Amino acid sequence: DRLEKDWHNPVYQKKMAKVHAHTGSSKRVTEGEFYLYLALGLYGVSFLPQFTILLSKGYSRADAYIPSTKLAIFTDGRYWHRSVMAILRDHEKRQELKRMGYKTFVIRQEQSFETQFHRLLRMIPKRSHLRWAC
Repeated sequence: DRLEKDWHNPVYQKKMAKVHAHTGSSKRVTEGEFYLYLALGLYGVSFLPQFTILLSKGYSRADAYIPSTKLAIFTDGRYWHRSVMAILRDHEKRQELKRMGYKTFVIRQEQSFETQFHRLLRMIPKRSHLRWAC
């Protein structure tokens, strides 16, 4: 699998370091975020990593945001997003984002990344496939 091979590629590790520096976060890039950033980059989609959106109560941080389409992308791993409370919290935040005019897409760790990513690409107009924003 190409994405698995690129996980260890020094060129893509440097790109991830650039994402890390761009966000100003000390947070480690998760495996799901890495695959998302790598795949968006390989397809030439311009995006912003770790994009914070203010909500009426708090905020929501999209793992990637595509400004040209107002599309917020989340990678939900089993560990942080499996409890009933987390599921309800995520649902409420995403409903508010939709009311604010954002589109949302969730990539779930327990499902095939490749299948989900191809569904995501169908939501992005071809003109958004310009370059990697970082």
